[in-house]
Amino acid sequence: AHLTSPKLPPSALLADGVTSVVDGGSRGADNAGTLIEILRRSSNRARMLLNIGRSGMGVGGELRDISNADPGAARSAIEHNRDWIIGIKARLSRRVAGPNDLEGLRRARAAADPLKVPIMLHIGDTASPLPAILALLRPGDIVSHMFAPVRGILDDNGRILPEVREARKRGVRFDFGAGRVEHWAWSVVERALDQDFAPDTLSSDITASGRSDQVLNIPNVLSNLLALGMPIEEVIRRATVNAAQTYSDFRGLGTLRPGVVADIAVLQVREGDFTFVDNYKGIRNSRKKLFAKAAFFGGKRASV
Repeated sequence: AHLTSPKLPPSALLADGVTSVVDGGSRGADNAGTLIEILRRSSNRARMLLNIGRSGMGVGGELRDISNADPGAARSAIEHNRDWIIGIKARLSRRVAGPNDLEGLRRARAAADPLKVPIMLHIGDTASPLPAILALLRPGDIVSHMFAPVRGILDDNGRILPEVREARKRGVRFDFGAGRVEHWAWSVVERALDQDFAPDTLSSDITASGRSDQVLNIPNVLSNLLALGMPIEEVIRRATVNAAQTYSDFRGLGTLRPGVVADIAVLQVREGDFTFVDNYKGIRNSRKKLFAKAAFFGGKRASV
């Protein structure tokens, strides 16, 4: 999620069944405080990843001027806000980082490692090839927008890169990140699933604009994978159990075990004629779609 707009406060996502939400790097060290105030007021569990760029997501790309990536400022911001900041975000696409993707990641590494927090990467159309980027990742780090069609997880023959499989083996996690612009294509998803390389987690990368365009909500994102034949149990696992294991703040959630906090999304599978679209206007049709029917946070029912 990107919670920079008053049209999309964290609480609005409860209606989608989202009891815990993480902002994906909207703000950096210079302006994290304004987002933290929004997180404090949320009626669901809301945390953030700190953009390694001091100014956060800005016009023109936060890493094109690499001096904007300041590990010391990022560490200080996290140390003063450990209850809210649970990781670092580095957006590495060419339009955001230009030629500075590897140096931006090294600086994110320098901020994250002393504090033992994970790094989430935004990949796709990077100046550097993905294997060079993956070589800098450690167990617990997250690669989002894994189905980006340009400089993504597939080689020129449509096969999963061996470095991608090796990264997963050593504990790097791969996330859907179903945003709106050059984040995913059906062809990449289908080839990955055919090669037994499903996402570890399913996330929406929702923005205010995404509420009415392509992304819509997390049940819609999950339904994309249903449309491709992934069993519903596996779809739900990737949005609950697996997601909760990604960040230490959320571990122990994502389960219905007795005695655990009652954060529950009630989803309904509806039958009908449904159309789903990727970032390149590709269409897939399905007879099934998930809809949020109810949500409980801390045992209390939220309006849906």
